[in-house]
Amino acid sequence: PNTKLMVKQLEQLISNHIRQKMTNQGDEIKEIISNRPLFVLFEKQLDCDTLTDHLQPKNILPIYKEKIDKLLLHTKDTLDDEMNILIENSIQEIMKTEVQKRAKIELELQTTGGKLVNALNTLKAQALASNSNINDLKSIKSLLLKMVSQLKEQVTQSSSKIVYEVDDLTQMEGEVTDDVAKRRIEVMAKYIEDVKHQMDLAGQEHAKLLLKIQILTEYKIRCDTLDKQLAQTQQAYQDLQQTLA
Repeated sequence: PNTKLMVKQLEQLISNHIRQKMTNQGDEIKEIISNRPLFVLFEKQLDCDTLTDHLQPKNILPIYKEKIDKLLLHTKDTLDDEMNILIENSIQEIMKTEVQKRAKIELELQTTGGKLVNALNTLKAQALASNSNINDLKSIKSLLLKMVSQLKEQVTQSSSKIVYEVDDLTQMEGEVTDDVAKRRIEVMAKYIEDVKHQMDLAGQEHAKLLLKIQILTEYKIRCDTLDKQLAQTQQAYQDLQQTLA
């Protein structure tokens, strides 16, 4: 909206209200004078007659009407000028105060925004590390399951010798009896359970990190939106100063 036009409309509204009130007050003053006739002698404006003036009181309003009207008009015009200046100064002062408040909030938002960005970056790095840890645990679990499967196969075949791959680069050989293989399977099974537990904990922690990231991201968006609104308010105040200048 046109700020200058809105201010002028406000000034006109107040001016019309004041003028109407003063007109009403002027009419009341005139009515009071008219309702209080007086005995008057030698007044040309009242067509006085020395022979009959003592018989009939006269309405003395014609003597003062012109002066009352001029006084009311002068007062209305003076009040218009003073009221317009007062309104414009008041609006500027209000806007200045609000802008100062918003500038303080904006500074706090910028500081908070910077902290949010740092916190988000830290959380995202932690989330990446957490995800990498989960993948490592999955790889370990997969390798252990493969080793257990190989041991079980050897036990089933009653083989006295097993060869299995630990990874793509290392091979492990050894004379292994069924009892030894079974004990190894038991140990690996416990290790697998421990890895599963670690994966569960890591998954829970990862989910918490993702939730924190989501919350902080949404909060950052709200802060950015508010920061833009504050900037618009600052611009509006500057525009208002220019239009009222």
